Amino acid sequence: MPTTARASSAPLLSEHVTRETASGRATLSTWSVVHRNDLPPFAARTPCTAAVVDLAEGPRTMTELVDAEAAGGPPPGTEPEVTFRADLPLFRSVRRV
Repeated sequence: MPTTARASSAPLLSEHVTRETASGRATLSTWSVVHRNDLPPFAARTPCTAAVVDLAEGPRTMTELVDAEAAGGPPPGTEPEVTFRADLPLFRSVRRV
């Protein structure tokens, strides 16, 4: 299961966060295909699909949507499933809500 950092009743931008286990369930909020990225670690991985998902536990996070549909991409409301690349949680499009 992926984990996410979550502030526990702490003020916004607090450094007092804890790690909690997440279910890996999420709802796709939005996405965009990135065709160019000049940062060295990402330049070789374009094009890629950057996405924002709402985790079932509440937090919203940025991620990469792997295996996104080539024609049009997944609609908002899709429930992607978690997948991993070198221990980094990413999401793969699965079904629509």
